[in-house]
Amino acid sequence: MAGLGLGLAAATGCDGPEDIARDPLAGVEGCEDVLDWTDEGSLLEGRVLERIREERRKGGRCGDRVYPPQGPLVESPKLQCAARIHSVDMSVDDYVGFVAPDEVGVAARLASVDYEYATWAASIGAGWTEADNAVDSWLGDEDHCWKLFAAEIEEIGIGVVILPEIDPATLAGDEEPVPAHTTYWTLLVGTELD
Repeated sequence: MAGLGLGLAAATGCDGPEDIARDPLAGVEGCEDVLDWTDEGSLLEGRVLERIREERRKGGRCGDRVYPPQGPLVESPKLQCAARIHSVDMSVDDYVGFVAPDEVGVAARLASVDYEYATWAASIGAGWTEADNAVDSWLGDEDHCWKLFAAEIEEIGIGVVILPEIDPATLAGDEEPVPAHTTYWTLLVGTELD
């Protein structure tokens, strides 16, 4: 993941070992590159979680299928780590998809963080500037909507990458392509094997 000079690291107030120990992702092997996260990205992730919990509490409709109210999804450090890694990869390689140009997909990312699943699903996106826009988009698409309501889904992880603004004046003669989006979003839900 070279090229993480994307503004992912931010002053998070983690100065000592006790701060690192409090980060649930610190206990997940393979998450070292996504421990330092922007405050803005973390806030968007938190709002997505809050909004999905609100929607599950009410129940909803996905096309012709009606879902009754469900309990809240539990935050999974493994799913969040895999979601962040996928969002970083999308931002670095400038794609929006479940499988990267190097053919590494979400299932491989779950395996890399030892998430042994009974079931899992993913939703992705790019360009949204508000968490509610992301959730509204997923709710409005039958292929994604069910993932937010399914009773067999117990856990959730969200990764939101926000790229820094690029000044067009600094691009003169630059051979690096300008990313198509300034935000990349990955939502992972699943149930781990007992």
